[in-house]
Amino acid sequence: MDVTVRWHQPIPLKKINGAFSYDSPTLKAMEGPGIYFFARRVGKKIVPLYIGQTTKQSLAKRLAQHLDKPTLLNNLEHAIKGGLFYVFGTVVAKPATQIESALEIIESALIQEVLAENKELFNQKGTRRSAHTVSFTGNQTARTVIDKKTMKIRKD
Repeated sequence: MDVTVRWHQPIPLKKINGAFSYDSPTLKAMEGPGIYFFARRVGKKIVPLYIGQTTKQSLAKRLAQHLDKPTLLNNLEHAIKGGLFYVFGTVVAKPATQIESALEIIESALIQEVLAENKELFNQKGTRRSAHTVSFTGNQTARTVIDKKTMKIRKD
């Protein structure tokens, strides 16, 4: 499978009267299926908080659904401080490509990449994925097998 994700301009999310809202001139690009994530900007770093994809409804409808979910919104609001935004991407693929399969692969790859960087996500019903921390001390020879002093293990 050979696909490209075309990322669109991030959409800032603002809390107004207790609810998140957005102003987006790119709603036309959100009419179809795609991949998306919620994130916060902390200094120059982007910290992803939730990654998803949609094939059965448009990206615009999926965003509206998320903005009506109290659990996810609460998690997003109380996550690391910084500017909250939504980023979406549309898939550019050959006509015979099954978009649903492509989006599953892309979503899985993005989640794996974020978790590999020891970042936490709110995926799976708005709750954080649990993680265990393992620290290594003692004999230097044994410690060379794993060249880390600390390792986070994700429980899916």
